Amino acid sequence: MNTLQTFRKLSTNSFSLVALPILTYLFFASGSLLSQCSHFYDDFESGAYSPTWSVGSSLDSYDVSTTNVPQGSYSLTGTGGDENHLRGFSTTFAAATPSEVSWYIYTSNTNQRESYTVMGNSSVSATNCVFFSYWHGDENNIKFINSSFGSPNFDYPATSGNWYFIELKNIDWTAKTFDIYINGTLESSDFPFRSSSQNAISEVHLYNFDINGTGYWDQITIGEANDTQAPVADAASLSDINDECEVTSLTAPTATDNCDGAITGTHSATLPITSNTTVTWTYEDASGNTATQTQNVVIDDMTNPVADVTTLPDVTNECEVTSLTAPTATDNCDGAITGTHSATLPITSNTTVTWTYEDASGDTATQTQNVVIEDVTAPVADVATLSDINDAREVTSLTAPTATDNCDGAITGTHSATLPITSNTTVTWTYEDASGNTATQTQEIIIEEIDASVTVDESTLIANNTNTGVNYQWIDCSSNAIISGETSASFTPDEGGFYALFITQNGCSKTSECEEISFVSLDIYEQNEMKLYPNPTSGKFTIETETNAIGSMYQILDAQGRLVQKGVLTSDKMQLELKNTEKGVYYLKINQLVKKIVFD
Repeated sequence: MNTLQTFRKLSTNSFSLVALPILTYLFFASGSLLSQCSHFYDDFESGAYSPTWSVGSSLDSYDVSTTNVPQGSYSLTGTGGDENHLRGFSTTFAAATPSEVSWYIYTSNTNQRESYTVMGNSSVSATNCVFFSYWHGDENNIKFINSSFGSPNFDYPATSGNWYFIELKNIDWTAKTFDIYINGTLESSDFPFRSSSQNAISEVHLYNFDINGTGYWDQITIGEANDTQAPVADAASLSDINDECEVTSLTAPTATDNCDGAITGTHSATLPITSNTTVTWTYEDASGNTATQTQNVVIDDMTNPVADVTTLPDVTNECEVTSLTAPTATDNCDGAITGTHSATLPITSNTTVTWTYEDASGDTATQTQNVVIEDVTAPVADVATLSDINDAREVTSLTAPTATDNCDGAITGTHSATLPITSNTTVTWTYEDASGNTATQTQEIIIEEIDASVTVDESTLIANNTNTGVNYQWIDCSSNAIISGETSASFTPDEGGFYALFITQNGCSKTSECEEISFVSLDIYEQNEMKLYPNPTSGKFTIETETNAIGSMYQILDAQGRLVQKGVLTSDKMQLELKNTEKGVYYLKINQLVKKIVFD
């Protein structure tokens, strides 16, 4: 809302046609704001007129007032006058050609001519100036004087006891004219300069014409009183800012303001900027006028991560690799990147693993690593030494020993021996794992005839086989029965007869030949008159016994004590025949009598 609009809105209030727009104008015209675009400005809010203003000889009293002000806290006041003009307040500044000037004057309740305001360049006088205006109390108007005191001067009807805001706008330094606004309303257009020879303003004179006059002034501004122009960007368009990762700082562009000169842009973007962003720069002058300009920040990461190690070392194992240590890479934007792979674990054979490093922008790099599986360790036999296998006849099967492999676990041994094994043999067992690593172990096969021979020492039978682990059992050949409790290496029977040894060694058994233990001498045989002939015999032989032996049981036993033939004596002289028997030694037993038969 500009000053003119504000005034018109408030001027409809019948309370005060003059005072209300003045108060409203303060929104636009605080001291520091106006000075931004003015060549000269004084609102006397410092509380003093010096050192800006000098005082002429016509003023009897002068100061800044706090009792009569249009806005703020102070205004300038001076009493006394001089018909020679220009002997009141005055100030100078650098020559300027503003498009606007403005000030406040107070119309006092007198018939005096006072509150003169004269502006011009060097050698200013009442007739040689640009602007010449004052309050004419006896005519109740504010006068603007042209080249003479007659027509076409401009008189603005005013009432005493009020402040008026005077604005001279659209000052044309070529045509030497300006427009007159009173309290925000255009009252006269293209009003001529007081002197057409004036080309600038560098002096301001404030005074009273009448000796008893009292003038009041405030808010004297040489320049635009209300800056409404926004700054203009120095560059028509801002170049894009490109980075692969992030933008941590922005170089502020500039604009030029009609009043404030160079304006540095500001933004509300959050730094660092890590994605494509349009930054809006704002240029704001001291009057709050703003202009904006956009700038593109383009984040485009096109650089792949770089592996931290040029070549990855091989991963070696004899059996399998159950886990992999991920290598790393460094990305220009994301920093440390951990590699990933698609290999299936565990890895049990030679494999090339491809590691992939991917940054947040999807840029990737790859690196390979060899996984080498090489089993060079042979299986280890579970038993340090294999026990010998002993047999008296043959070995028809072998129980495979085992070994343990570092990779394959349990390994069963194999051999190339031919079964059955019938002689002493060294069997070589081979343990081979899946990688072809082998270990061997030998086992002895011992085929050993069991010694079941017996030595007769008078009435004691003694086994000749005294090897460790041999078991003995004595048997009665006549009944082929085990003699209970007789399991030692020697045996002394309680009575005469035929006895044999049943021996067990290494899981095999053998029975000795029957050995005779006789407690009856040949004399006894002769007394009994038992005869057997022919002996040796080719098979048939005759036996003669006492008649009291008729009806007795006879038995023919082989050398092992096994019953070959038996019968009953039917006479005291009886012919017998060995039938279905092999040649060898046999025994004829009748009751307690035993006779040896040699069958050849």
